This record gives sequence, C-alpha cells and structure tokens, in this order.
Amino acid sequence: MTKLTKPQARKVLGIPPKGEFTLEMLQSAWREAAKAAHPDNGGTDEKIIKVNAARDLLQPMAVETLAEPKATTKRKPKVAKSTAVLTISPEGHLFGESDQYVGNCRSVAAAIAYCAASGWSYRQSSELTDGQRRVLEAG
Repeated sequence: MTKLTKPQARKVLGIPPKGEFTLEMLQSAWREAAKAAHPDNGGTDEKIIKVNAARDLLQPMAVETLAEPKATTKRKPKVAKSTAVLTISPEGHLFGESDQYVGNCRSVAAAIAYCAASGWSYRQSSELTDGQRRVLEAG
C-alpha cells in the first residue's frame, strides 16, 4: 500500500480538506469509515487498513477543542434614566406622576420587568388612589 498524504487521509475519513478538527471529530469520522470499510460489513482488508492509516496520520493534527468563534459584541441601547417614579398597582397598572396612566402590564411582575428594562424607577402600591381609580374608570 502506498503512503497516504494528509489530504488523502482527510478524504478517506470524510473530514473537510481545510480547517481544524477535534480529536472527537476524528474518532467519530474514523468509526463511521471503519464500519463501512470493515470486512465483516462488506469491506476489504485493504480498505480497513487504509482507514486506520488515515486516522493514525491525522491524529497528531487534531486539536483538543475548537476555539469558540468570537462573539460580536452587540451594544445594548442605552436606556434613558428618568427621575420620574412610576407607581405599580396591585393589578399591574402603571401610573406616572399626577396619576397619569402609563399602561397595563397585567401583573406586578410584568410591570417590574418593564420598569427595569426601560430604566424607570418604580414603587408598588397596595391599593389604587382615588385619582388612579377615576383614570381607570374613565378609560
């Protein structure tokens, strides 16, 4: 049998012709190629010898793990901090200063999350004020 080159070895095992590969990738490729080339599965002695030689040739080139691709740093938009404090009702309604209705988040937890994501300060109230009640009734 003639000696394999590295490109031929990659081809025998089905490893891409360029780029790094891990030891785990090499072992997996070898197992698949060995199953197909083994004499018990319809292959020949020559084929299994070639598959094993390809594995042995490429093993020193394998890396432990592939480097993680560099994450592109997406900058989060800066949230304008407000000096106003929103009031969260027990039902999840949001009110600004002077009982100005901001919206309904349907739950206190959702309202808190909205305030945190938006950069608003908040306080929770245990019940609606008369002004807040009038605003909700009018709407």
